[in-house]
Amino acid sequence: MGRIKNYFKEQFQIRKFKLEHDSSYDFYESCFQNNRSALPLLIIRGLLFLACLGIILVSFILTSTVLSLRFWPIYLTHWGLVLITVASGFGFAVSAKAFYGGPVDQEFAVSYALDILIHAVNSVLMLVLLFTASHPSNLLHFYFAIILAVIYVIFNVIYYFAGGTDPFGNAFIYPVLDWSNPGVAGITVVFSAILIIILHIIVTLMTEARDAIARSCGRNTRKFSLSQY
Repeated sequence: MGRIKNYFKEQFQIRKFKLEHDSSYDFYESCFQNNRSALPLLIIRGLLFLACLGIILVSFILTSTVLSLRFWPIYLTHWGLVLITVASGFGFAVSAKAFYGGPVDQEFAVSYALDILIHAVNSVLMLVLLFTASHPSNLLHFYFAIILAVIYVIFNVIYYFAGGTDPFGNAFIYPVLDWSNPGVAGITVVFSAILIIILHIIVTLMTEARDAIARSCGRNTRKFSLSQY
């Protein structure tokens, strides 16, 4: 109980809202290694980044065979693809710097392979990115995901009132976000926000589990401060 109490005491501090962390090596070193070489994570992140780029490329190609690519950016799934590609790209860039410098529905008819790529494989890639790193996940950082959700809702509302349609002429992108029925759409937004917070808590717990497993594997738990550089 004491450890749990200390954990929540550490997490619920004003400074945890900020993007600050004392240990820079946590951002380029895997939690499962005992040295400070950036090479292992550089290789893993490079492969993940290439995989993400490949998924987006395949998504573009296969989507273009069934509908106009101008509709590609309206889907939240595709926003997610872009974000995980950016995330894996930043991860790869950080590791490189450290190493070298010290179906949606029946009507849509999306191919099975594309459906798996954009709805399952992307999640697996991000879990691999999470479990092979050692940077922290703070409970109070849930607001980043909420901000993204709010931005998409704003875009969705503007798109609706501007007369935008999905590829099939419907006045909505997702049926649950049909703003001609604001009650259902509003409830969807609220429950989605709650789900985002719950999922963020789960990811934070997974991060703690990752670190616990790493410690049990004998990972060096040394502390390293940015002030050393």
